[in-house]
Amino acid sequence: MAGWRHYYLPATVDEAVTLLQRLGGQARLVAGGTDLLVDTRRHKVAAAALVDITRIPELQAIRQEDGYMVIGAAVTHARLASSPQVQGAASLLAQAAWQIGSPQVRNRGTLGGNLGTASPSGDLLPPLVALEAEVQIAGPSGLRWMRLADFLLGVKQTALGPSELVCAVRFRPLKSNASSAFIKYGVRRGRSIAVASAAVILEIENGLIQNTRVALGAVSPRVGRFAQVEGALVGQRADSPSWAAVQEIAARECSPISDLRASVDYRRHLAGALVARAVSLACDPHAAQRSLRQVRDGVRPFMLGRESAAGEAPPPQGLQPVEVVRCRLNGQQTTLPAAPGMTLLQALRQGAALTGTKEGCAEGECGACTVLLDGLAVLACLTPAAAAYGREVRTVESAASRQEGSQRLSAVQRSLIDAGAVQCGFCTPGLVMSATALIESQAWSSADELELRPLIREALSGNLCRCTGYSLIVDAIVDAVEQVTSHSQEVQP
Repeated sequence: MAGWRHYYLPATVDEAVTLLQRLGGQARLVAGGTDLLVDTRRHKVAAAALVDITRIPELQAIRQEDGYMVIGAAVTHARLASSPQVQGAASLLAQAAWQIGSPQVRNRGTLGGNLGTASPSGDLLPPLVALEAEVQIAGPSGLRWMRLADFLLGVKQTALGPSELVCAVRFRPLKSNASSAFIKYGVRRGRSIAVASAAVILEIENGLIQNTRVALGAVSPRVGRFAQVEGALVGQRADSPSWAAVQEIAARECSPISDLRASVDYRRHLAGALVARAVSLACDPHAAQRSLRQVRDGVRPFMLGRESAAGEAPPPQGLQPVEVVRCRLNGQQTTLPAAPGMTLLQALRQGAALTGTKEGCAEGECGACTVLLDGLAVLACLTPAAAAYGREVRTVESAASRQEGSQRLSAVQRSLIDAGAVQCGFCTPGLVMSATALIESQAWSSADELELRPLIREALSGNLCRCTGYSLIVDAIVDAVEQVTSHSQEVQP
């Protein structure tokens, strides 16, 4: 079993820095792990130890401070997208977070992870660069702030020094006369990596664009501002019928590469088209009200699942590795193994003999391994086993309830059977858990009839069905929601 040998859960930033100093180059920071575990499995990254920063309270915070919006490094993409504070301060950042990966990935992936990976295709980077954000860095010499533009050095290269970590990001909320937009193009809905992306901020006075900030992703070695595009926009009327000239400038100014997802020429064309589209959206006076819903078929941002209380505090010796994983598994206090390199999926199947959770791709692409961690849908193949320490884990085995010595299927399970949506059955456990998380999230409670099916498709966008039975699956979840709605109305006083 390849991978890390030790897993640490520091309770403070100082403890995290101490661990990084003590372990030297042997350690890697982990929060969501959605990129790191894939790279570890592919032997692109070697790490003898993982230092998990998700139990550090200040890294989970979203707050206003001294005129800045401050967001902790361990804040997940799902929380970013659904946060009223973030939506009000910088809607383009919430738009970008809402387009990352799949619902399961958004529930685990973090702001700090996007920054630390420093991939040119990182969805949060163009909005943050356009917002002129700063990064807070902690290390042996204390805390310091650095401009994000200086922090990003190149492809997967940052200005982090030895034993340093990202603690937070801050930026000034957009002015009242500012509007913004983020748009990206990828090849699929869930787990989509940007072929190109664009973030635009416009300040408009008397119908004229007075100030602009434009940043593009995946079309240059590092995400940065596009000065020529910004200059061409200043002084233009916001109601211009065409942004063709801006589109041509953006295509010329970028410096993309060819890879498996797109050629240089296609990326140049795409960069220009995305900038023109983002400018058009930002100039729309009604865009701010509907921008978040535009990007995902009219679906409001939501977290897939109902988040429960924070997990148990780290071990009393926060500088000691996790030896065994004590957690609440399907309602029972349980101890799972924490063998070197062990994922939660492996711990469930091998350590707890719960084989309902399936291993499909082992890279977070298919959703067959979806489980609920503290009430939120996550991918067990991309979650270290030790990350479940002190938390609540629920697998497909918990979906049915026991009554008078027999099992009673849940509304989701019954509906999948009745609709003929259970085919080969391999993907079914993951679909059951994603649908269960959707129902428990109550995201459907405010959806009208036209919104319900897009909402369900979004909730299941991280789950692949090898038998291509999506229509029947969606029908089944609609029926399950109606059953739950009917039951809740019956029990109302």
